[in-house]
Amino acid sequence: MRERMPHLTSREMYRSGMNIGRDLIGANCQTLILAFTGSMLTTLMVVIAVVLTVPFSAALTALAVKQKPPLRIGDE
Repeated sequence: MRERMPHLTSREMYRSGMNIGRDLIGANCQTLILAFTGSMLTTLMVVIAVVLTVPFSAALTALAVKQKPPLRIGDE
């Protein structure tokens, strides 16, 4: 950088380097987040399927419309 732009002060050089580094880190973070999400997609789908079973979602619906939640089989 110093060879191409010798007129820049040390402060301007530092700021330029920080901007370049911020751009590189941002791109790397996005890549890592997408890679992690893609590799965990199957696990996330299983967890969501287990958490959102029919009785649980029916209870949430009942709460939304302020009704008594349905009982599960075997509950009394």
